[in-house]
Formats: sequence, C-alpha cells, structure tokens
Amino acid sequence: MSSRRTYVVGSRGSRLALTQTNLVIDMLKRAHPDADFRVEVQKTTGDAFLAPSLAEMGIVGVFVKEIEAALLDGRADFAVHSLKDVPTDIPSDLTIAATPPREDQRDVFVSAKHSRLAEVPAGAKIATSSPRRAAQIRSLAPHAHVVNVRGNVETRVKKAREELDGTVLAAAGLIRLAMPEVITEFLEPTVFVPAIGQGAIGIECRADDSEVIAMLAEICDAPTFAATTAERALLRALGGGCAVPVAAFSKVTGSELYLKGLVIATDGKRRCEAEISGRAEDADALGATLAQRLVEMGADEILNG
Repeated sequence: MSSRRTYVVGSRGSRLALTQTNLVIDMLKRAHPDADFRVEVQKTTGDAFLAPSLAEMGIVGVFVKEIEAALLDGRADFAVHSLKDVPTDIPSDLTIAATPPREDQRDVFVSAKHSRLAEVPAGAKIATSSPRRAAQIRSLAPHAHVVNVRGNVETRVKKAREELDGTVLAAAGLIRLAMPEVITEFLEPTVFVPAIGQGAIGIECRADDSEVIAMLAEICDAPTFAATTAERALLRALGGGCAVPVAAFSKVTGSELYLKGLVIATDGKRRCEAEISGRAEDADALGATLAQRLVEMGADEILNG
C-alpha cells in the first residue's frame, strides 16, 4: 500500500460483536501493517428494542440495517457481522466480500442442572428467543417448556444457569468470548441443525470499493465462503424472510461440499430434511437445488402453514 490509510469499521457494540471485529482487524493488520483501523459502533434496531422474540419484531435484518446505512453513506468502509444476522438479500450496492475461517457452527446446551438436552425432565424450562432453536427443542425434548429470553450472551448464560434449567446457544459465541467452560453438551449438527451462517463472520462493504474488496479477499477462507454461500442460497430459495425455522449444516472436504437442510414447523412436529453433495465451486447451485428438493418433500406446506 502506497500510503497509510485509516479504515473505518462498522460494528455493533456488544462484547461479542467487538471481539469479532477485533479478530478481523488483527488479521488485516498482519496482512497490512501500514494500515490503521477505527471502529465505529452503531446501535441497531435489534439492540434498541428487546422484544421477547426477534420474530415478533416483524422486520428482517434488525442487527445490520443501521450498519449498512453507514456503509452506504460513506461513514464506514466495511462492516463486521455475525453472518447469521445478515439477510440473504442485501442492498445491491453492498456485497459480502469475505468470510474468515469459521468457528464451530454447532449449537450447545448450557445447564447447571442437566447433562443432556434430550434428557431434561418434564416441565424443564429451556431458554431461547430463536424460533429455529425453539422448534428443535420441542422436537428433541417435547416435554420441556421453551421460555423466551433475549439479551447478550453473558446475560442469557447467567439466567439459564441460575433461574432456569438451561439454554441453547451457538458454540461460536461462547468460544470467542472465552467461555467454553459453561458448555454442557455439544449438539450433533445433523440432528440439532444450526442456523444459516452460524459460526461465520461476514465482512460487508460497498460493491464498487475495489481497494477494500481486494484487501478483505486476503483474509477470506475459501471453504467457509463456499459453505456459507450454499447455506444462504438454500435460505434465499426457500424465502429468506419467512418466520418458519430453516436450518442448515455444511462442511467442505477438499473440493467437495456437503449440505444438509431442514425446514421444521414451530411446534417441532413436522419437518422436512434432505442433503446434497457436490463441488464446492457450485455452492450457490447446490443450495438452490436442495431447496427445491425440500419443497418437493412438502417443505412449502410448512413454510406456508
């Protein structure tokens, strides 16, 4: 780089968001020691309104809209998101330019009272605000009672361990926050299927900013990018804005990509699941094809139910 430049990085203000943002900045500093980075925290709609459930808010992208606005009007050069928070349809002037190496994409059970989610007793109170997790809890432990709890990771862990019987959270958040000791059980991802993009960081910037895109490409992990592209293509083809839980698990081995998709009714009683494998370079097409298979199995009846 010919001259020193300060790049403005958009981020939410939570401890996890800032931890992820600083991870990205550290990677970029190693690649570009002559560049500076300044974090600009944006308070998002999802942070401002703590509704019992995000689904009740009735809008998409509650954790990214204000940050995207800062990108679009030039107040930020790029933004660091939890990719699972980013809608599949982003503004045409923006792009997801890079995904660093993914952290563990599994969900985990956290409890001070019970060792396995499937073995909690009747009436056990399990906390989550995620419709996807709630549906799968009802399927795996139908005798449990799902309780809506929102807040940052630390708040949810404390409440679940001290006041309730447990909670289900993303492994990635706990690992990045150096809290792996609270994990009681890692949930098998082909059984308790993760969120689209879970464990991945998505770095978003203006689609015409070739300098920033080139810089971000240096820290992009190709397997993570392919896997999350397939997952997001699946969600997009199914109708990414729907409130019905859609989940996916993917992995890339060499040049091959495996993708499992799940559409599950909110009561946990009806589900359609299928899987597909193919070339990682065909990630987008694989996601769309798997979506069509799920529809042919009856997923559209659940989605429109």
